[in-house]
Amino acid sequence: MRCWVRDHPVSESRLQDGSAAKAILSKPPELDVRFDPHPDANPPSRAQGLRRWQMNPDRDWGPRPRAAKSGKDESVEDRRVKGAKRADELRAKRKADVITLLLRLMS
Repeated sequence: MRCWVRDHPVSESRLQDGSAAKAILSKPPELDVRFDPHPDANPPSRAQGLRRWQMNPDRDWGPRPRAAKSGKDESVEDRRVKGAKRADELRAKRKADVITLLLRLMS
């Protein structure tokens, strides 16, 4: 803190008598600490705009579903397609039910 205040002075009016900040800052720093950025902090690859992380190998890369029972040869993509078809069928059935209900109410 003392080294930081040496480079970024604090107004004396901010340091009240008897405060911990004034007691700490009244002594000179024991160590010489510099807050300049390290020259190796930004690698040359960042300046060149190169990727820092590997791209994901698949569309839904990551933890896979739990292992299935043997005898099932259904892939994740097959289950996704099957689920999407089921959702479309349910939406179509609900839409038909709403239309039927509206027609009954109108007559």
